[in-house]
Amino acid sequence: MGLTDCANTPRVRASEEEEPPAPQERPELFTARGGARLGAAQEFFIALATGVVAGKLMNATRPVPGYRLNTDRPISPSPSPSQNAQLQRDIKFLEERGATNIRVNQQQLTLRNGQRVGINRPDLQFDYNGRRYSVEYDSPSSGRGPGHQARLTANDPEATIIRIIIPEPRDVTP
Repeated sequence: MGLTDCANTPRVRASEEEEPPAPQERPELFTARGGARLGAAQEFFIALATGVVAGKLMNATRPVPGYRLNTDRPISPSPSPSQNAQLQRDIKFLEERGATNIRVNQQQLTLRNGQRVGINRPDLQFDYNGRRYSVEYDSPSSGRGPGHQARLTANDPEATIIRIIIPEPRDVTP
């Protein structure tokens, strides 16, 4: 009496002494024949290379983001004048004290740019006295700051995370 498993491949009891079924063909990893169907690994690497060249996978595959951008850039595309003014004051203060690897609105890194730990973008991050710091500037009415702070901490538990709440002046429209 035959038994079946979840793949519906027939199995027989040892007492029936039938020949075992032929092994199923697996796709080749690499093929050497011209015009032959590509192996599974070749298809994967071609798709990966195509995506990287097209810029679709660049952020997902690079362990460390590229160049450090200028620090005079705004925190976000819809900048808060008060937050950006405080950011620039803080950068000047940090530079005067010898902070390094200062980044504004760029992907989260570990100490000394050792490794990218998140595609999230802290408002400000820097190294100082052998420690990595990430800073989030927030407004009193925004509910996003605590979530950003939690994500930064989860991504790099060794870093110090600072959340600064900057009130918006009433007469300033962003």
